This record gives sequence, C-alpha cells and structure tokens, in this order.
Amino acid sequence: MILSGKLGEDLSIEDVKEATIQASLNAIAAASAVCGDPDKIIKVIKVGVFVASSPNFSEHHLVANHSSNFFLSVFGETGRHARFAVGVSSLPLNAPVEVEVTFQVEDVS
Repeated sequence: MILSGKLGEDLSIEDVKEATIQASLNAIAAASAVCGDPDKIIKVIKVGVFVASSPNFSEHHLVANHSSNFFLSVFGETGRHARFAVGVSSLPLNAPVEVEVTFQVEDVS
C-alpha cells in the first residue's frame, strides 16, 4: 500500500491515482499467480472499486476511471469491462481504495 486516508477529507481524486493503478496492477499479479502466467489473462470482465471516503464525497466514479483506464492501456479492447464504484467508510489499513477484478483466463488445468 502506497497511500492512506480518505477521499473528501485528506485526499483528492488525483492523489489516489497512483494507489488505484497499483491496486489494479496487484489484481493482475494475483490472477497471474493463480494461472501461472499473465499472458493467460484473456479479458477483464468486471472491475469493482471501493473508495474510502467522507459522507459528502460523491465522485467515486472518477476514482474508478483510473482503474478502467489502466486496464484499457494494458489489455486494449479486451480490457473493456463492466464496472461499479462504491464509497465505504473505511478499508483495511486505512487504504483509500481497493480494487476487485474478475478476469477471464485460459484453461489452466
């Protein structure tokens, strides 16, 4: 984790760009560890972005854009995905963002 805090309190959307990209990269690394090779990732199916934020923060979708843009830059058209972004009161270790990803992968059996 490279940053801590909440959006709308001590962090801005731009402040969390790098942390959101890092969380997205971590998702690729986790999937690669399971399937044995990042090249076995065929498609990004769905991305969920959890944003630790103050009650008055309402631009969660803009934080999620950092993740979506990252996946498009890495995977091209196969990086297009369904997406949700939600605000939460806290995340583990005071992380500002958490990214959940569903990938389609080649058969690894």
